[in-house]
Amino acid sequence: MDGLTIPDQVDDNERHAVSSLLQLSTTNAPSTPIRVAKTAANKNETFSTPIRHFKMVERKRERDDLVTVVYTTGEQTMAIPFARGEAPEVFFNRREKAARLLFDESRGEVFCTWRHAVVNMSVKDVRWIMFKDTFYQKRYKYGNIQLVVSRFTCGQWKEGNACRNCLNRAWRTGCITPTHLFFVLPLPVDGINIASCEDTLDDFEAVAVERDCKQWLTRVPQLNAR
Repeated sequence: MDGLTIPDQVDDNERHAVSSLLQLSTTNAPSTPIRVAKTAANKNETFSTPIRHFKMVERKRERDDLVTVVYTTGEQTMAIPFARGEAPEVFFNRREKAARLLFDESRGEVFCTWRHAVVNMSVKDVRWIMFKDTFYQKRYKYGNIQLVVSRFTCGQWKEGNACRNCLNRAWRTGCITPTHLFFVLPLPVDGINIASCEDTLDDFEAVAVERDCKQWLTRVPQLNAR
């Protein structure tokens, strides 16, 4: 990206890797699996999957010892952390794993209520045990966290055009194009421990993604199931 510079206070490893990341640009996706160049400083480095090409769009310095690198591919975005002192290969492996997880069909985008952010995580997983099932909401639990899937009809969503069934409510037929939102919350127990919730969430390999959270924030479900 034009205009990006590397601060003087970073160490050699971080400077070496970030210099490489600044060279990423859009090219045609190759027909080989995700790969990176052997040398981090290689100006021709590519970062692609058989059907996806990732472009680095932003580099955020979260702390003096931590950089987050943001990539996009189509409408998907992922944010990969890179800590001071890490070898470039560690960052590359983390980036490759995140890219593969991002397009796993058993995963989905979920709003994490204690992080106030969206993560990509496993949602079609036998470890989730359903404990509430209604027309508008399903709740699943695992350890000390719960996955809530909320269903909204066109009329409830109030964005875009309503389907013909919602426009003709007298027909008493279901919505053709409902919207589903996913949320992960702590289970309502005494003394909720967020650090413990994070440990449990790690079991589903949650990957941070850059998203505008507005559609989730205005529809966060209650902690307790009704």
